[in-house]
Amino acid sequence: MPGSRRGRKRLLIVVSVRGIVNFNEKKNASAGKEILMQKNAARLIKRAFPALIAVMLVFVFALNSGCIISDTLFGHSSSNGGSYFDTESAYSDEPSDGSPPELDFVVADLEEPLEVDTYEDYELLGKRYLHICDSEYLDLFFDYPSVTAEECIAHIDGNHAIPEQYKALMRKYVNSVAAKYPEADLRPFDYNIRTLEIQECDEFELALHTMSIDAYGCYVRTENKIYVPKGYEYKPGTWEYQVIMHELSHVARTVSRTVDKTNLDIDFSIECCIIPEEALNSIFTVSLFDYEERDIAYQLQSNMFLVLTDCLEGYELSDYINHSLTYFAHMLDEQNGNTNYAMAVMKLIEEQRSDWSNDDYEREQEFYYPIYDYLTKMYVDKYAEPEMSESELKEMVDRLVDTVMYDVPEDYNIDTAEFYRFAEEYCSGSAN
Repeated sequence: MPGSRRGRKRLLIVVSVRGIVNFNEKKNASAGKEILMQKNAARLIKRAFPALIAVMLVFVFALNSGCIISDTLFGHSSSNGGSYFDTESAYSDEPSDGSPPELDFVVADLEEPLEVDTYEDYELLGKRYLHICDSEYLDLFFDYPSVTAEECIAHIDGNHAIPEQYKALMRKYVNSVAAKYPEADLRPFDYNIRTLEIQECDEFELALHTMSIDAYGCYVRTENKIYVPKGYEYKPGTWEYQVIMHELSHVARTVSRTVDKTNLDIDFSIECCIIPEEALNSIFTVSLFDYEERDIAYQLQSNMFLVLTDCLEGYELSDYINHSLTYFAHMLDEQNGNTNYAMAVMKLIEEQRSDWSNDDYEREQEFYYPIYDYLTKMYVDKYAEPEMSESELKEMVDRLVDTVMYDVPEDYNIDTAEFYRFAEEYCSGSAN
């Protein structure tokens, strides 16, 4: 693999389409000491500078009147234009007694079907509010049905706020998407790219924008601006190359702008599942490369979503660009004979990430068995053969476990035995 980066420190900040996601990529046991330093640094920032964060919030609010503060800092905007603050994020107060927080969802197949996000269009005080969650409804704003790669590139070249180094990367991104996923609707990307700004920062400036002391880059949707460190060359196979392409995938799925009297919000994400969104982004992004890249952001979660996308019939990665996460969850429910269960599994994946990144509590592994069982069921449904022997079944589950566990930090403490136990029960017909 070009540019292997194992064991390297990774406190990477990615601004998602609904806010900032803070994540450490812990790659192997040899990096344990360095990872501990990362965690301590993150905790120091959180606990030593609450006043600074409060001041910055007030300052940003003053500068961005009409914008949602949580979009640009550490929360997640809600679909109704308000704000939602993730109480289990890296910036929240953890339980002081070491007990894990209670979940705000039930890990069960709900009776009420999942509602797939589409759009909202309403007027308030003489202003139009248009929130689009699926490319099928982009015609509500755009008066042209599609955009070509050539048109996108023309707008890239015409944007003088983008340095030439980044224009070359963006041309490559557009050409890769158009070649590999011709069904992908690039109108949001094209609209953003006309006014997108790239700001190269020193370490201090980048930390102010990302709330991190060790960031590789971020996209702030309400500013339509990508912040990156100075001095990177962004060569294929490097971590920074993956990061800048990851950010461009955010640019392709979200627009936040006020145009005349229309408050436009194109956003295919949902606030309760930021990590699943980022995992799908990572999978989509590395699929554009002309080399294999398995060492990716949100490693465990991305590995899990590799299994889900592989086993989900009729889902193409172009659907990540065109549709919301609820669309993805609905397809999972339909295939698995559920009414509303996939979203609970994805929320549990989100919680497992939060658990791993939090030093103050750790849930028992049994708590996450529904994830492993769900992945195993889908994998067995796709790859199991009639009259499969016990050894063949084990080899099949070995492949599943190898995919899920590829390069995953050891301190996730994944109980891989559950994959084998559930596969055996499921194939024998005794699984619940």
